[in-house]
Amino acid sequence: MKYDLEKLIDKFTVGDDNQAEESARILSNLGKSIIPELMELLESNVEDKRWWAVRTISSMEDPPADIFNNMLSDESIEVRKCAALSISHHPTANAIEKLIELIADKDPLMSKLAANALIAIGNESIMGLLENISSLEGLGRIEAYRAIANIVDKNAITILMDGLEDDSYLVNYWAEEGLTKLGLDMVYIKT
Repeated sequence: MKYDLEKLIDKFTVGDDNQAEESARILSNLGKSIIPELMELLESNVEDKRWWAVRTISSMEDPPADIFNNMLSDESIEVRKCAALSISHHPTANAIEKLIELIADKDPLMSKLAANALIAIGNESIMGLLENISSLEGLGRIEAYRAIANIVDKNAITILMDGLEDDSYLVNYWAEEGLTKLGLDMVYIKT
């Protein structure tokens, strides 16, 4: 079946998410042959075009993951969120540094999506999280502890133990969860 690529791409900016989603589905099924056209959209001044390009690429079976890493630096937080979500589905260790920066974002969803992507990347994320946890505050610190707890890596035991003494009850919760997942659940007694 032959598609009019220009018409499909135009549907990204008509303001109808159903049409845009259908267009993204069709384009992603075309596979890597459509990547050059989508790469042009990633350079667009129109946020919706960049967002839908990332969304379309993330629907591909084996997308070039470096695209998502690059889009984590986009000027639009919505595009950065889409890129982080895409990395959750297509984990790439190349994105760890930028995701750790984004975990500190003031936007709660951005922070959560960055943590989810780090969790999806797994154990390769642990060292970066451990090295940066002391500089994180508030929600970023909570999300970092949530990521560490869900990655389940013995290298994090000391940080998780420290988290039990943190002022934040949510950091305490995730520290305890992480220790439990590591099989180190026990009764903690303060003296």
